[in-house]
Amino acid sequence: MSYTDAPAPDELTARIDRLEHEIAKLRSEREVALTGWPSTPTIAQGFMSGRWQRRDGADYPSLQIPEAPSDQNYYGRYQGTWQPVVEEAPGLTARRSVTGWARASAGSAITWLSLDDILANYQPAGDYAPAGNYLDKAGGQMIGPLITRDGGNATNPGLAIGENSTGFYRSGGTGSLLVTSVGGVVTMQTQPAVTAFFVPVNFTNKPLNAVGDPVIDTDALNLRTGDARYAPVGSGSESLRAKPVVYNIAADVVIPGSGEWTLIATVPITLPSRPGVASLLMVSVNCNLKGVINVNGIGVRIPISPTPEQRLFGFGANATDPSVGFSINFFVTSGAGATAFSIPVQLNSFYLGAPPIAYTVVGGNALALDRSQVIVTDLGPV
Repeated sequence: MSYTDAPAPDELTARIDRLEHEIAKLRSEREVALTGWPSTPTIAQGFMSGRWQRRDGADYPSLQIPEAPSDQNYYGRYQGTWQPVVEEAPGLTARRSVTGWARASAGSAITWLSLDDILANYQPAGDYAPAGNYLDKAGGQMIGPLITRDGGNATNPGLAIGENSTGFYRSGGTGSLLVTSVGGVVTMQTQPAVTAFFVPVNFTNKPLNAVGDPVIDTDALNLRTGDARYAPVGSGSESLRAKPVVYNIAADVVIPGSGEWTLIATVPITLPSRPGVASLLMVSVNCNLKGVINVNGIGVRIPISPTPEQRLFGFGANATDPSVGFSINFFVTSGAGATAFSIPVQLNSFYLGAPPIAYTVVGGNALALDRSQVIVTDLGPV
């Protein structure tokens, strides 16, 4: 072969590459014949156990595979590196999971998490696993108290209903106040002794039952108190007032010149039932006198707080003849709800330019024409 017949450089390079490949293949086959591994069965066994057979030797630098990391994970071979792989979930262990297992992140100290007690902190109710103890979002009934967080406000109640501005919350620090809010507005507050409403209360034409008698000016009237205070339509006014009392002073009463108050009559009256309501009474004192000498100062009072008192003149000729009498009206108020009431009437003699002198209030039975009288008239509730 002449020099001109020699192969081209590219062809020689290709032939060298083919020869090197054949030599490497022959060496590999020789290694298998001498050592017996890695063979097809041993390679398959390595994959099934999650491990990779290592192949050493300076003659095979491109095929050398290092050992997998020595830690708690399992590894599999992937493109020249070792990657963590998931081993089987625990089987027959000391505490085998009844519900199942969940896999933790690779490298976690606990690789598999039991699902047995995942709902242990939820309130028992309903018919749900593992023991029928959990509320369903569509229903269920609790068998214990529902205790919500403490505090809140009208737009963030402790227990919300439907949306977060309607519900209930506890306030007052010690839990003494329960607040109801609707649409972000406080509508009611309840304390151990009283409930307060902050919106009008509509009973939709239904009665409000068992209402107590009013005590202060702003209290509501019940039917009984209203009937006592105001005349029902068509009832007639005669049943709403006590009958007037005409009290005759039975015998003469001497009023001393010392100025001391002397009782001339105590007039009883029976009033209609007016629970929680006082009655206004007019007391007419009509007295004939005798024994007044010239002019004398005469005082008349009703000793019921605020003890109204009137002063007037008495006229007469001498100590034995009839003197000029008088008539005067007082207005007094009974106690709230009183039905039995007594009214005392007192007279005295007071200084009127000269020392007071004694005089006599004329008394007598119904046949005595000049007898003195006290008349009490019920003017109704106030």
